[in-house]
Amino acid sequence: MLDPVPAAGFTGPVVVVYDPLGDYAALSNFAEMPMTIDEERWSSVEHYFQAAKFTEAARREEIRQTKGGAAAKALAWREDFTNAVRADWDEVRVAVMSKALNAKFRQWPVARETLGSTWPMPIVELSNQDGFWGRSVQGAGLNTLGNLLCDIRAELFDAPDGLDILAGSTIGPTGGVSRLGIGTLVCSRDQAAPRATADFAYPGFVELGIPELMAADDLSEGGLLGAGFERRARALDRKYAQYAWFEDARSAVPGWLDRLFGVLSRRSYRATMDMDIIAVGTGSGSEAQMLWSTFGARATLVDLGHALVKNAAAQAPLAKVLRLPAERLASVSNESADGYFSLRTFDSANFGIRESLDEARRVLKPAGIAMISVSNAYLGSNGRLIHGQIGADRKIDRVAPLRMLGAIVDAARETGFIDLEVVNLESEICLVATRG
Repeated sequence: MLDPVPAAGFTGPVVVVYDPLGDYAALSNFAEMPMTIDEERWSSVEHYFQAAKFTEAARREEIRQTKGGAAAKALAWREDFTNAVRADWDEVRVAVMSKALNAKFRQWPVARETLGSTWPMPIVELSNQDGFWGRSVQGAGLNTLGNLLCDIRAELFDAPDGLDILAGSTIGPTGGVSRLGIGTLVCSRDQAAPRATADFAYPGFVELGIPELMAADDLSEGGLLGAGFERRARALDRKYAQYAWFEDARSAVPGWLDRLFGVLSRRSYRATMDMDIIAVGTGSGSEAQMLWSTFGARATLVDLGHALVKNAAAQAPLAKVLRLPAERLASVSNESADGYFSLRTFDSANFGIRESLDEARRVLKPAGIAMISVSNAYLGSNGRLIHGQIGADRKIDRVAPLRMLGAIVDAARETGFIDLEVVNLESEICLVATRG
C-alpha cells in the first residue's frame, strides 16, 4: 500500500524531459533545432548555453561548431574549459537559458506546439545529478529548467500554471525518454478562466451529465441489473447512442490508432492480433468497428445501454457482446483476457473506479495489460481539439482529466496493478498497467 496522498495534492501526470527521445523530445535542450540568436546560428539550446559560459570568441566558436548537444556540453566541462568560465556565470545563467529557450520556441512551431500540449501539467527535468536545473527521482532539486519551460508556456499560450509538484513527490525513472511520469500534484494557484462550451462537433456533450440524467429518470422497476444500473443504461443510451466517430476527438488526431496499438504491442507479451481482449464501453462513436472488430471472435465487448450494445454487435459481428456494468462483469471468466480496455469511459459513464478495476484485474490473465484512458479533448465544430473536460457548470475544466486519471492510478496501484505508465494520446490520457 502506498503512503496516502496529502489532502492538498492528488496523483497526476507530470511531463518529464531530458534526452531528445519520446513524445516530448522537442522540449529537450539537446534537441537539434537550429536557431538564430544575436545573428549567430546555434544547433541547439545546449550549444548556446554552454558557449555562453565563456567570453573568449575561440572557445565559444569551438563549442558552436561541435556536433551534438551532448558533445557541446562535454567540451564545456572539459578541465581546460572549466578553468575559463566567466566569473559572473552563476548570476547570469538563468537569463542565458531563458533567452535560448525563448528563441527555440518562437522560431520552431513544432517545439511551440509540443510545449503548448503539456498544459496544465508540470514539467520536470529529471536529473539525479543536477539539483539546480533539475529534480531527482526522489523529489529533491529546484527544477529551474522545468519552471522556465512553464513560464514560457504561460507567456506564449496565455495559460498561467495552476499545478505544481508536491515537495518530496517521487517521480519514476524514464531511462532518458522525454515522456509522461506520475507524481503528486497540488493546485498552487487559480486556474486560467475556462472556455465556454458552445461550439462542439457533437452537441450531446453539453447535455445533462450522466448523474443528472440518471436522477431525472422515472424508472420504477429494478430490471435485471438493479434500478441504479438501469438508470445509467438509459442515460448512456440517451447521450451516446447516436454519437459518431467523425464527431469524436480521436478522429482529428493523426495516427491515433497506430499510436494506441503501438503502445499495446510494446507492452504486451503476445502479438496484438492474437490477444483475447475485453473492451468496456464500446457502443458509441463506431469504436467497436474502428478498434475491436479486427480481433474477431477474440473480442468480448461490453456496454450497459441497450442501444449501445446493439451498436457494438452490429459493428463487430464476430465478437461476443454483453450488456453488463463495468463494476460487475459477472459472465466473464476469471483470467480469460490478455488485454482489458476502457477508453474515455471511466469518466463519461460514471463508473465506480475501484470496483471496475477489481473486475479488470479479475478477468485479466497474469501479466495481462490494462489500457484505461480519460478523455482530455472534444472536437470543435471547426475541426480543432478543445482540451479538458466539461464540468458541472458547462465550462471546460483543464484539470479535471488529471484528477480523474490520478484517481484511476491510485486505485490501480491499490488493486495490484504494476508497471504503471501514462501515455498522452492528445484526445485522451491513457494509463497502461500490467496485472501483478
